[in-house]
Amino acid sequence: MPANVLILPLLAGYLFLTYWNFTKFNTKRNSGHRLIFHAAAWGLFFLFVALLVTITLEGACPPLEKWWKDHISFEYAGTSVIAFLLGSTIWWPLNKFFFAEDDAAQRTIEKWNDFLEILLSRAGRETKLVSVTLKSRKVYVGLVTRTMDPMYDRKYIQLLPVKSGYRDATTFKMSLTVDYAAVYAKIIRQDLETIKAGVGDFEIIIPVSEIQSVNLFNPTAYVTFNPGTASEKIV
Repeated sequence: MPANVLILPLLAGYLFLTYWNFTKFNTKRNSGHRLIFHAAAWGLFFLFVALLVTITLEGACPPLEKWWKDHISFEYAGTSVIAFLLGSTIWWPLNKFFFAEDDAAQRTIEKWNDFLEILLSRAGRETKLVSVTLKSRKVYVGLVTRTMDPMYDRKYIQLLPVKSGYRDATTFKMSLTVDYAAVYAKIIRQDLETIKAGVGDFEIIIPVSEIQSVNLFNPTAYVTFNPGTASEKIV
């Protein structure tokens, strides 16, 4: 089999890895020899399946084989084309009926074992508040507004703050001094267009490099550890 026949199967393997939900998140993070090896492995698989298909077609429909050889003189061209068609299309029914994108994304997050991504993903799915402490000791408590894409390394997190404050330089005790919730309440009492435009303006982008720590924020626990703080003022 000529070496140039393998180009289409190799491309088929790459396309399949890129678009199949089960592999696309890992594929985006892989690079170099690892990516080439995986693409080649799937390409050879599709080439093998395509070879079985062509052998079956040759036996079942001799006129089709004769027509192909009369018009396409390139050896193994049919096998190569079928392999490419398989790899570039089979991912669609697999995604639609068997492999949900959200499940595959969550599986990738857990596989890469990035604890920050795991925590932020959970907070987004369950609509939980997170507390983000920056290196400057500034603290934001809010909701994760942008679900993560495991195809890319997270460099920023997007947050809709509910409270903000700081940590004491000596005791590191957290004090929440700014109440965004009260502002949101005023916006919500206005018309819907103002709500859509106004609340979104408060979203903040925080570079991961500036983050000291992140944890889920429980308003009840905060009040318990800070006597005298009314729970209704926290959320």
